[in-house]
Amino acid sequence: MDGGRAMLTMAVAAIAVGGLAGVSPLSAQGSGAAMARVAGTVYDSVSHAALAGALVQLVAIGARGDDVRLTTGTDSAGRFAFAHVGRGRFVLGFLHPKLDSLGIEAPLTTLDIRGADDHAFELAVPSVATVLRHACGDAAMRDSSGAVLGFVRSAATAAAVERATVRARWSEIVIGGKEGARVLVRESTARTGDDGWYALCHVPAGGLVLVSAAHASDSGATLEVAVPNDGLLMRDVYVAPVDGGAATLRGTVRDVFGAPLANVRVRLWGEGRETRSDEGGAFVLAGVPTGTRMLELRSLGYAPRRELVDLLVQHEVRIELPLEEIPTSIDTVRILGARPDPRDALAGFRRRRSLAQGVFLDPDQVERRRPLHFTDLMRGIAGVDIVTVNGARAVVMRALDGVGDCEPELVVDGLRVPRYDSSIDDVIPASIVQAIEVYPRRIQAPAEFQSPTCGSVIVWTGARGWLAKRGRLPPGRP
Repeated sequence: MDGGRAMLTMAVAAIAVGGLAGVSPLSAQGSGAAMARVAGTVYDSVSHAALAGALVQLVAIGARGDDVRLTTGTDSAGRFAFAHVGRGRFVLGFLHPKLDSLGIEAPLTTLDIRGADDHAFELAVPSVATVLRHACGDAAMRDSSGAVLGFVRSAATAAAVERATVRARWSEIVIGGKEGARVLVRESTARTGDDGWYALCHVPAGGLVLVSAAHASDSGATLEVAVPNDGLLMRDVYVAPVDGGAATLRGTVRDVFGAPLANVRVRLWGEGRETRSDEGGAFVLAGVPTGTRMLELRSLGYAPRRELVDLLVQHEVRIELPLEEIPTSIDTVRILGARPDPRDALAGFRRRRSLAQGVFLDPDQVERRRPLHFTDLMRGIAGVDIVTVNGARAVVMRALDGVGDCEPELVVDGLRVPRYDSSIDDVIPASIVQAIEVYPRRIQAPAEFQSPTCGSVIVWTGARGWLAKRGRLPPGRP
């Protein structure tokens, strides 16, 4: 609902109840009459903060013509005031773009002014519970699900796109039955109305969700969004055709103290485009596809960061992103337990291979391939590609939406390996590889090794071939 339609709705509502107590238009009231003051605040119950920039209207019930309302705006503290209001009955309400994104109207308040009194009001954006009930029905209040709300817009014109399809996908671990723990992929689909607004309902509150939008030949990238614990996320999505023009993204990476960070790896998800920040922390990605994209930043010693950016045709976007340093000191850790028998290290490997859910290379198969590099073992596996980026080899798989590539989850001896900037051949020497499990589709991977956005590669290290027969560890094993 756009602001003009909301303003008309408010005026019509006031006129419709005019029969209750007719008054003269505001401009017709005598200038010598006692004037009242109407003031108050507007609060955002969704963001739990004052709502700045709201358009507050005081509409006379039964008025006609151009003099049906008084209008003012809220300041940074959400405050508003009408200093001179004559006698009569009025409807008080407010407008704000956030209400449009939420797909709701603010409740109206009726007041009766009879003299020169002060009237104070507290107006508010409806609560999250009210928004969810309005968008998704009463069923949304009976479970822990949430919703993603917003508009689908064109990256070429920024106009809302009607009848677009928006999809959300996420995974759930279901425990029970003969199969024990299972990973299921859930999906929610919505279509935009004439105003381009959508509501993806029944997504997991407090979880990660993959969202994508499409309309005819226009489509958007797959986006990873985090739904807040309260269950409500607002996000517009921009779509563009495959050849819908290009944009430029410029940015600066800093630490939490404001100092620039150099050599930070910056890339767009699924596009194969990446660069690194310079000594001043600045980076440029030119000629990138338009639409809403996922930007990822990684640097050794800092927590990785993913950020959604809206790239419009022939526009240059500038952003500034801080990276948070990962603490390097920990308290003393005492480990009690016995070292597992190395002969049982592949027990889980053999059990999963019997389920035939992925591609498995046992020690004999690894040895027969005579690999010089780890990537030699990955070649020829369906759904897996070897790419070279800035001189470093990497293993990639097809993205969930079928467009572009993604980096699989890498697990070595049961432990997830953090993202790295060097070649995977340097991270995992071929000489230490004993067995490999490859799951090109994320749904195939065991729950404990699964990635939220891609497949998984699981490596088991140890001796193989003649070294295994002699009971010796391979050269270079850590």
